[in-house]
Amino acid sequence: MLIITFLIFSIGLATIKYDSNYYNQWNYNVQSEFVCWGGARFDATITFADTFANIPQVFITHELIDMDYRQFITSGFNLSITDITLTSKYFVMHLYCEYERGYRFKIRWFAVDDQRIQVISQFNLIPLKNLSYYYANVNCDTYFITITSFSQIGPTDVQLSVIFTPPNIVSILSPYSPGKSENLISLGFQIILGIDEAFIQSNTILALSNYDSNIYDPNQADRVEFYPFSGMAYVNDHLLQWVVVIDNNGVGTKYQIKDWGAGYTTNYHRKVRMLKSFTKVFSPILCNFIRFSSKLEYRGLPRPMFSVEFTGDQVIFTGNGYHTIKKSISNIELKINCNCITGKKIKSKLFKCQNCPVNQNNYQFEHSCYGAINLLFINARFITQTTAIQELQIDITATSCKITQLIYHQQKQTYVIVDIQIIDS
Repeated sequence: MLIITFLIFSIGLATIKYDSNYYNQWNYNVQSEFVCWGGARFDATITFADTFANIPQVFITHELIDMDYRQFITSGFNLSITDITLTSKYFVMHLYCEYERGYRFKIRWFAVDDQRIQVISQFNLIPLKNLSYYYANVNCDTYFITITSFSQIGPTDVQLSVIFTPPNIVSILSPYSPGKSENLISLGFQIILGIDEAFIQSNTILALSNYDSNIYDPNQADRVEFYPFSGMAYVNDHLLQWVVVIDNNGVGTKYQIKDWGAGYTTNYHRKVRMLKSFTKVFSPILCNFIRFSSKLEYRGLPRPMFSVEFTGDQVIFTGNGYHTIKKSISNIELKINCNCITGKKIKSKLFKCQNCPVNQNNYQFEHSCYGAINLLFINARFITQTTAIQELQIDITATSCKITQLIYHQQKQTYVIVDIQIIDS
């Protein structure tokens, strides 16, 4: 008898969470056909080193800008990023050249697949104004800004900064400079937000002349170092030249920002070291106390089917809503009122254990509604496992009340911490 055995191997696809490289083809010393002026347009397709599990977030910094000042019409350039997809393994950069010539650009790009970093992109804002943006992960409370492009018709002074408005609004600000702000025609920038471990960075550095950090800071294998620009004071009487020179001696890194002799353009920048792979884990809140009570209430006024009260914050929800709990709070007290209709049951689940088997991670109860009661009260206490802002989504219908916690790691995760259903007996 001939026995044929088939061996089936499970092939796992390797994925990456971080990638970075340089793009220096927009440089007439590298590509002689790069002639950037008078409305010329260029596209560059950037390929990732490997496959990401999710669509990555991409941001850029400049390590070389060499462009003419405004002599006749407009000086500068516009830059944008598109086509970041999961299946294609690439993204596309688009460059638009204003009337005056751009000679050399060296762009450093970063791609990150992790929701503990949030990238807000505002390419080519015309004109510059103070704007506000929503971001998803409320625990992203540190940031830096990187200017991606700009164009002007005269001396320009711009310095970007950020203000947080809890829980998840960030606003970009640029002080008005009389006689200079009007000369800024467009500005592109990205705001990169991160959790507390994401960035080690300097304060904003005002570099009035050729800048040298002088000190070799010890290298950190788990972090990448770069130098995003967040502002400039451009006098518009010479070429705008920024050259970032990085000196890594194998033990530490220092850097310079200088010109090539045309004249230095004052700039605002930071030194940033960003984690390549995150270690901080956020965990859901857990119920460690429950008390039920009921009553028969006589009144003619209609009652909401459910009400959810966060007693520490004195906030009550009778419909869908969103609520955050401060980092400083470790015990979260909830009071849930349920309208108990005769002939129905109230089935409740409260999340108690993150790592238990699925059928054991909730406290589960059923209460029958009959003529002697028409209100069921649930008093519950939840404890935090992580010092973080706790982000909760409340969903209330005519027959259900659900509280879901939102947590961000590489992907957004959801945990249903309260699930109450009104069902037939």
